[in-house]
Amino acid sequence: MAKNGFYTEEPREKFALGKKMIVHLPSGITVTIGRSGLRDDSLDIIISAPEPNYDQKGPDTHSEGLCGNFNGDPNDDFEGRSYWEFCQRHRIQSGSAEDIFAYEGNDTVYQELYDTCLNEQLCVCKNKQQECDTDGVIAKCSPLEQNGRIAEDLCRGNRVIAKRDINKRRKRALDSRDDDIDDQDVIPPYNPPIHNYTAPSWPTPSGLTEENVTKICNRKIRYSKGGESCGAVAGVDLDALVNQCISDIKLTDDPSWAVANFGAMNEICKKNVYKNITYYKNNTDGKLSLETTVLDSLCPNDCSDRGNCSNSTCTCFEDYTSADCSISLKDSPILYGIRKSGLCDVRRRPCRNVGIYAFPLLDSENLTCHVQEFKVIESAWTPDNSIASYPGLMMDINEVKCLLPESPVNIDDYGNEGITAAGLKIAVSNNRINASKVSAVFITYDSVCQECNNTIKGCRLKTDACFISAHCFAQNQTHPNDWCQQCLPQISTNSWEKRKDNQRPKFTTSTIFHAFLGEELRVQLTAIDPENRTIRYTFDSTLGASLTERGLFTCTKNTNDSTIVIFNVTDECGAYSVLHASVVIKECPCQNSGECHPDYRYLDGAGNFTCSCPAGYTGTLCELDVNECAVSKPCSNGNCNNEQPGFSCSCYVGYTGDLCQTEINECAPNPCFLGVPCADLIASFSCGPCPGGYSGNGVNCTRMDGKVNECVKKPQVCHSNAKCMYNNGSYVCQCTDGYTGDGKNNCT
Repeated sequence: MAKNGFYTEEPREKFALGKKMIVHLPSGITVTIGRSGLRDDSLDIIISAPEPNYDQKGPDTHSEGLCGNFNGDPNDDFEGRSYWEFCQRHRIQSGSAEDIFAYEGNDTVYQELYDTCLNEQLCVCKNKQQECDTDGVIAKCSPLEQNGRIAEDLCRGNRVIAKRDINKRRKRALDSRDDDIDDQDVIPPYNPPIHNYTAPSWPTPSGLTEENVTKICNRKIRYSKGGESCGAVAGVDLDALVNQCISDIKLTDDPSWAVANFGAMNEICKKNVYKNITYYKNNTDGKLSLETTVLDSLCPNDCSDRGNCSNSTCTCFEDYTSADCSISLKDSPILYGIRKSGLCDVRRRPCRNVGIYAFPLLDSENLTCHVQEFKVIESAWTPDNSIASYPGLMMDINEVKCLLPESPVNIDDYGNEGITAAGLKIAVSNNRINASKVSAVFITYDSVCQECNNTIKGCRLKTDACFISAHCFAQNQTHPNDWCQQCLPQISTNSWEKRKDNQRPKFTTSTIFHAFLGEELRVQLTAIDPENRTIRYTFDSTLGASLTERGLFTCTKNTNDSTIVIFNVTDECGAYSVLHASVVIKECPCQNSGECHPDYRYLDGAGNFTCSCPAGYTGTLCELDVNECAVSKPCSNGNCNNEQPGFSCSCYVGYTGDLCQTEINECAPNPCFLGVPCADLIASFSCGPCPGGYSGNGVNCTRMDGKVNECVKKPQVCHSNAKCMYNNGSYVCQCTDGYTGDGKNNCT
């Protein structure tokens, strides 16, 4: 994996016992990092530099970053100083420009990552499920920025992922996968003390003699299978390696350094094999291939003398395992530590896993954590004394992450008796059977009121918090169901107290309400509560008045006298204020007999109104006469005369009516000669021609023979139910059909 000029050869399997990681630096230097099977607290690091070019002279003949004179003499590289003096002189000082641990990061980049992280969704799974990737098992989700401290921990910690597509993010579930938020031990600043060392001597403080150590180093290096193969490789000095092994053990008083020196021999041997042309053979296809006989004999830690080495791989004896056969399946791991001193605050993380330090550990499905509950404090919880097994995940050569049962410590579960601390005893095994002899103590607790210490393996109540109904409440915290009660530990740590410093609500309504006689007054009372809590309104009942709890006051005044109404506004804790308001009658300012009506768009009691104007008047106060002639031109066939109030019409000739809307029918009086048709005209009429045998203008017609037509001359000469018929200068009356009689005097 390449990064910033570095190239890392990652092992195919987890970096564990017998495995190596190789880092190639830009300068050409190679750093090989290994974990030995007999030491749980160290790394074996071998630094290999490119061969110096002894044909050149000057500063460019060696690799930058390596100490020494590079003159071919390894005995003068310490500048005439002792080993310890040389190390102290060239030690990189903490905080200096060369100190890689002094880097404080890029605040701008970190803030961008933090802001991006807040867009993620934090989800809670149903039924306490561990996976929450589908909508069907999600109870609820909310943006991380709405989740307070959890969001801060997630987005400020190591879980930030840069430059991810927000639209493609999967929902995050708050479960055991996020349980490492607060599980990291604090790394102390690197500031080693300066020691005054004395030259080591034999025997060592533990009693090791030079003879015993020489045997150990010879057996581990010279007489090992790898040493026997490498002893014949040019460039491999077994004597020097044995002497280095003796010096290391003499200096450290620790025989396990022989393992590290065996690893150094392996690396030196491989390097010299790779660069020696005699180990390369021609294949049948003409290509060179490396002869692997020597390399095949080089196994991790020489298989710890518990297996056979073949093809660079250990075949372990029965009951032994790992890459270097250093782990016995029958032995129990030695447990020597737990992350965060075994304390887990349920306010910060779910506490569903914890890191246990033990050695040796075997990365397999049989890696097991053995868990037993125990009571930390007196509570309603009854621990299960049986030992339960939970999976263990190997995190490092000496750390296993134990998956744990859900903690009984309950937060915000006020319907049940509270549990504020509980304990687990945790042992580990490589085979599900042989658990470590020593157990680690893991305490989950509510940090609001509990102060826990793993030294005494117990907890005690804080003096600045409350412990009520076995639940934790912080100082000044409100009762979950009654805002008016608080945790006030300075008064009592085990009972609720009346909220202190509760301020009373204050009216903001006017003290004078203006009403109109006989009209309903409506006023919305207003008040402000300093704590923004719920308030309610009451008043001293007045006949004919009403008031809702939300403060809508209504009443109707039928007399001109003023009335005093006393109102109260009260918060949920009983603090209240009083308002004395006067209801007074306001004179109606509407003119020309207009009527006042309250304007209910305004409920402030200021006497806002609207005027209802009679016909012929308009304006806010009915003060304007309506000019109907200009507005609507109401006189259809005449002239409009504006009057106050109203108007009148002067009709044109031929029209009549209030609005001159009716034409006069001049034919109505039958102005034409009997039997002559009449046509109505505007302000006139027109008669048709006279009947046959008559002459005239249609109004007046005379017989042309000079005789008199009695039927025309005297239209009423016959009965009304008879018709007159001219008969040669005379006439005959004949009853119409359906009537009988003489036609003149009667027709029945």
